[in-house]
Amino acid sequence: MENPNEKTESLEKLLEQTRRERDMYLTILKNLNIQLLITDASNDSIIFANNKIRRDYDVEIDPIGTKCYESFARQTERCSFCGMHYLLKHPDESYSWDENLPGITQGRFRNYDSLMTWYDGRTVHFEQGVDITDLKLNEEMLAARLEQQNLFSQMAESLISSGDQDEQIFGMLRASCLFMKLDRAFFFKCDPESHELTVERVWFSGARFAPEAAEDHANRPRHDYISLKSIFGERRRGRLFCQNTETDETFRPFFDSGVHAFITVPLIINESCYGLIRFEKCTPIPETEDLVNPKPKAAFEEEKDVVFAELVAGLIVNALMLKLNREELIAAKEAAEDSAKAKAAFLANMSHEIRTPLNAIIGMSELARSSADIERMRYCLDKVNVSALHLLGVINDILDLSKIDAGKLELASIDFRFDEMIDNTIMLVGDRAQRKNQKLLVTIGKDAPEAIVSDPQRLSQVILNLITNAVKFTPEGGTIELAVRCPEWVSDWCILEFSVNDTGIGMSKETQEKLFQDFRQADANISQTFGGTGLGLAISQNIIRQMGGVIEVKSVLGEGSRFYFSIRVPVGHARKSSEEAPSYELQSGAARMNDLSIKGIFKGKRILLAEDIEINREIILSMLEETLAEVVCAVNGAAAVDIFLEAPDSFDLVMMDIQMPELNGYDATRLIRESGAMLPIIAMTANAFKEDVERCLNAGMNDHIAKPVNFNEIIEKLKHYL
Repeated sequence: MENPNEKTESLEKLLEQTRRERDMYLTILKNLNIQLLITDASNDSIIFANNKIRRDYDVEIDPIGTKCYESFARQTERCSFCGMHYLLKHPDESYSWDENLPGITQGRFRNYDSLMTWYDGRTVHFEQGVDITDLKLNEEMLAARLEQQNLFSQMAESLISSGDQDEQIFGMLRASCLFMKLDRAFFFKCDPESHELTVERVWFSGARFAPEAAEDHANRPRHDYISLKSIFGERRRGRLFCQNTETDETFRPFFDSGVHAFITVPLIINESCYGLIRFEKCTPIPETEDLVNPKPKAAFEEEKDVVFAELVAGLIVNALMLKLNREELIAAKEAAEDSAKAKAAFLANMSHEIRTPLNAIIGMSELARSSADIERMRYCLDKVNVSALHLLGVINDILDLSKIDAGKLELASIDFRFDEMIDNTIMLVGDRAQRKNQKLLVTIGKDAPEAIVSDPQRLSQVILNLITNAVKFTPEGGTIELAVRCPEWVSDWCILEFSVNDTGIGMSKETQEKLFQDFRQADANISQTFGGTGLGLAISQNIIRQMGGVIEVKSVLGEGSRFYFSIRVPVGHARKSSEEAPSYELQSGAARMNDLSIKGIFKGKRILLAEDIEINREIILSMLEETLAEVVCAVNGAAAVDIFLEAPDSFDLVMMDIQMPELNGYDATRLIRESGAMLPIIAMTANAFKEDVERCLNAGMNDHIAKPVNFNEIIEKLKHYL
């Protein structure tokens, strides 16, 4: 039989455990991050209120035993929105409702109410509130943004239409005011000198103002309450706004005139103020629903309204700029169409200029192959050579123009003999003048320096282009003169004046205006009559501009032309080349490959040639045949490295192509240099831009030869390094 004392002790332990569990659950409920309130269903007395609901309602004194509507709502009877009204009629159901919470939090809560039996047997009203403030704010913000985007899209679409611009601006002002729930909108035009503002367009809410009030404001000069200087000096991110003029002394004049809040945004066009738009709220700003700390509401939210006003201002600026720039757009369209026609004509001319020499090369090559007569073959090959040089000139012009368009045309700074550069340039065009029985005169003033520091290749290119054009457009028996003088020489600098005069066909003023434009020739008939790409003068003008000068022209139709320019250059110190070692630079292939001066000059020298194209290897071998140099060929970069490393001391020089399979010329050069070899390595590449030359030097090469290779240049380079 069970001992009564033991039974009593067991019951007490059970009750104590139950109390501890109840207290633990109550502690958990008190500290939950949701509102919990339990009241007696019969009299609304609070049985339990957790910490969350007490904090949110700012209830410091323990409310247990008090009426819920007294402690939390500060009312004398059950709240009209209380869930008990529904639960008393539907005791077996639950009820949910949303609440905008006053007090400190001012949050939004979703309440879930139900009736349940408390642990002591009473029927209680169990209410839990979940904070949905962020959810509601996000929903409202998303809805507002969608509404704003739709409105903004509609206004943007209206600008695309061909409607009346003033009506479009009026429509934007009206729609913006309605969206922001404001009362008035103004579009002010600003006088650029007096800064006086004139109302151009205005919209008044029909609910607040009579229609004649808007008409009374329209087209009436007035000074704004806030000066333009203060707007631009104190504006924040391009606008000026005030939430409540009654409480802001700076904007008190607005309040005195009936404006309680406003947004002002300047309309900036071409960095100057074209005018202003302003949105005004003319109704008193209501207070918040906070029963404890009532205060004025914000008239508008910066994210939704102020930024939106800036977007509207941007649309209006675009509308105004469309109107102001309409003529410029039409002119630009016409210029673009004209440019497109010029480029189309240019492409047609390029096709002619490229295909014509190609036709001669192919045709004369076939004639040479089918002929057994040596003189006939030599004649054909001479024509092939001339056509190939012409084709190379066309390609160089196109490449130069592409570099100019990309802003990559860079000039070298080299100390060189000025007189030798002139002599070599004249040598290139002398034969053409002689064939036309023309007099080619060169006059260099005695005051000109012997050496200068500039880009000899580009300067020669410009002079050659001007003289070539003069030869081309001057009839047989005419005269062409290159004159150079130095009108000023100060310390280490001097001014050089160049002029090319001819007795050719001359040009009209209209023709002269088109001379230096890209993709154009002075006259459409010129390319048909005289040939040429029409790029030379445009390229030359860009080169001289980079040198600090401008090419100008004077011409009389039928009497001749004079092209002239001046550049300021440093005086150089280069010495005159030795007469015993003839210069091969800038010569047009006039030297013969069987010239006795090269026979056996490299005998005993061993050269490694890395070139993957068979015909290119054959050309180099043929060029060096008379020199008696031993040339070992490698068909790619990897083979070149292997051949060199097998006998590194047996080679005197490497001629290295750049673009090769398996291993390119840059990497092959690096591997050779890593072996410790210091012999000369000369790059051979079709990429002749300055950055390509620098890349070759950075890879460890000593020099550079551009393709197509020139016999004289190769001999000169080899003589320098062997």
